[in-house]
Amino acid sequence: MNNPTCPPRHVWPLLLVVSSIITGCTIPTVAQFEVVSSDTIPLRRQERRVLPCKRAVYARPEFARLLSHLPDPVTGRFSLAQMTDETWPTAQEVALFASWFDAMVGCNHTYVMAAHTVRPDVAVILDNWQTAQSQIATQVVERRITWAKFPRQWQLLLSEANA
Repeated sequence: MNNPTCPPRHVWPLLLVVSSIITGCTIPTVAQFEVVSSDTIPLRRQERRVLPCKRAVYARPEFARLLSHLPDPVTGRFSLAQMTDETWPTAQEVALFASWFDAMVGCNHTYVMAAHTVRPDVAVILDNWQTAQSQIATQVVERRITWAKFPRQWQLLLSEANA
């Protein structure tokens, strides 16, 4: 029996790609899925650009000081040390974090815009996901959460998306 609140079955492969891209995980190619249709071709072109863009952001020297608080650029995961770091972000760290987050959103922008064009149903999910990530990032920038709370909330968002 189909659950009316779940996306249609043909959307699931694309959702996996989308969640991987947004969280920074290694991006599976659309060719790895059973369902490949002509409407995914523009997305395939854009997905190839996302991970190199994110790696370039992580490689920027100004973010070196922040790397100990950020998810792994390939897996999107946090270490146990990061998830237990109860220190509060400094003013300098939140400024760097805001710049880092904006750069990462920029990496995703072209992909999200391509989804709006070819898969409006998936674009809504992407927009909701980005809103949730922005809310977490805002808490860091406003220094309302510790460095440990940031990865916990980020991972919770990821686990909810995969549920």
